Amino acid sequence: MPASIYRSLNFGDLEPTWMTIQLANRSIVQPLGVLEDVLVQVNELIFLADFYVLGMEDEASGKESTLILGGPFLMTARIKIDVHAGMLSMEFDDTLVQFNIFEEMKHLTEDHSLFGIDLLDEIVEEYFQLNSSSEDMENYLKYAYLDKEQQLSVVIANNLHQEHEDKLLEVLRQHKRAIGWKLSNLPGINPSICMHRILMEEEIKPIRQQ
Repeated sequence: MPASIYRSLNFGDLEPTWMTIQLANRSIVQPLGVLEDVLVQVNELIFLADFYVLGMEDEASGKESTLILGGPFLMTARIKIDVHAGMLSMEFDDTLVQFNIFEEMKHLTEDHSLFGIDLLDEIVEEYFQLNSSSEDMENYLKYAYLDKEQQLSVVIANNLHQEHEDKLLEVLRQHKRAIGWKLSNLPGINPSICMHRILMEEEIKPIRQQ
């Protein structure tokens, strides 16, 4: 929650916290504190949630404000996201609320702003794994080998012309040392390249402190 929203709501004192948060731009910030047990209403559903207040101003204009609901809220609300159908479901006390993400994204708000929902990487990955079977891969890919013993395998497209496939395998054979089938195949980096070096004046002699 931005600090500007916290000040406008006049909720009272914040609880201290030592947590640090990594933002989307990879920067690390420390919240001003925790705002505990805040009632959050989503249509007919009402939840208790804790908010970390960040020292930043809310960039949203008008009545719309930016709040980020994280993993604990998703767990409390039993949120399920059907990535294929674009349906987000919330459930609490036998009450079910559903949002069609694709449908909501078609409509602009009055202040001509477009709001989206960031899907969790884990959910997208889970959906991808459930819908990507080995049979589907066999329709587009196949194994090829760079040696006669068929120990060095690579995966290539199965719709290549024979001439193109032969040229591709020839290039891969020429550079097969760059491919790591196991850790022992990777040559790594010479330590002298990445070693830290300390530049000192000519008359200075290094000593070891006790």
